[in-house]
Formats: sequence, C-alpha cells, structure tokens
Amino acid sequence: MDKILSIIKEEKPKLVLISSPNNPTVNSLSTEDLDSILTELKDTVVALDEAYWSKKNDEHVTNLVNKFPNLVVIRSFSKYYALAGIRIGYAIIGENLTKLADIANRYLGFNQLSEEIAMAALDSPEYYEDLVSKMNAYKESFYKELGALSGFNVFKSNANFVLVEVPKKIMEPLKEFLTKRGIIIKFMNEEILNSHLRITIGTQEQNRKVIDAIKEFAS
Repeated sequence: MDKILSIIKEEKPKLVLISSPNNPTVNSLSTEDLDSILTELKDTVVALDEAYWSKKNDEHVTNLVNKFPNLVVIRSFSKYYALAGIRIGYAIIGENLTKLADIANRYLGFNQLSEEIAMAALDSPEYYEDLVSKMNAYKESFYKELGALSGFNVFKSNANFVLVEVPKKIMEPLKEFLTKRGIIIKFMNEEILNSHLRITIGTQEQNRKVIDAIKEFAS
C-alpha cells in the first residue's frame, strides 16, 4: 500500500486501473485499502476491475461509488456467473462519469439474447451464492491437501482459481505427468511467477482428479 500511494503522489496519474481480486495472485484489496487509494485519487478517474468478484456482500460497491464520483466499477459475466460465451459485462458508475453510460460497444457480438441471459443471471442470486459456497469448500481441499505436500504453497484465493507455488525442478515433469492423464492446468512462466500453477476450480469430481493426480506425482 505504501508503495502504491507513493507512486500515485509522484506520478499524479489521470487514469488508474485497479484489479481486485487480482489475476493471477488471487488476492483482493481490503475495503479500507481501497478507500485509502481512492481518497488519494479523488481527482483521478479510477476503473476498478472486479472481473473475479464472487462475494455475497455488494455494499462496498455502492458505498465506494457514492463516495468517489470519479470511480467506475467494471464486472464480467465470465467468471462468477460462468457465462463467458455470451461476452457481456456491466459497470457501476460514479456521478462524474455518467456519460460512460451512453457508450455501448458491441464488438464482441453480444445481442438481445445475451442481455436476456445476463438479466436472468442477475435475477438468480440464490443459485450463484450456492455455487460460491461450494467453490469455497472445494478451495479448502486444495489448501489442505496440496498445501501439505513438501515444497508446495497454496495461496488463499478470492477468485475462482487457486495459485500454487511448487519446486521449480518439478514443473516440466509434473506437466508431462498431468497431460498424460488428460489434465490441463496453467503452468506459469512469467518473470516472477515462474514456478507456479494456476488451477481453475471445477466440479467436485474434477477437483478431486486434479488433487489426487498431483499427490500421486508428489509421492
């Protein structure tokens, strides 16, 4: 937070993009940290990317947008709602940015049917809250079981996937091992995250297959 705030003071940006929960680190900024950043950026346009948002409590968005009129919160139906195929999202807009509501870009091809599906998803909160509860329970299995393996570190996740740090030397053999079993997960190869796995949360059966295969390899 100190580093972020020092950069803001030094650069005085006209536009800031914030991702929370973040990809691929799966962590989120707390409401208090967001408030500190947005207070420092009160004269700056801020886009808060919540594509990986999956919480029941939505009051923070209302409070933030009402308090910071230069804030726009953008969300996707691809993650929480599992509707990537309809290519649609929505925004919650501060009063200083209401002109954004007049802009519609359909380059991804969404249409009236897409909008009807999106509205049906918004009207089904109990269904999605049940899925999130199940997903959170599944993530606990990753924390407990993979986290117990030597050299493995499973980061707590606020998204629909988990980030797992593994010994660098097992990356290639583990990938080959899983591929032979028809299991495809993301093996990170970034400058900093180069010994990490990014595992999307699936059904209970799929999750069990992934966990058991990795434990078999590790043994």
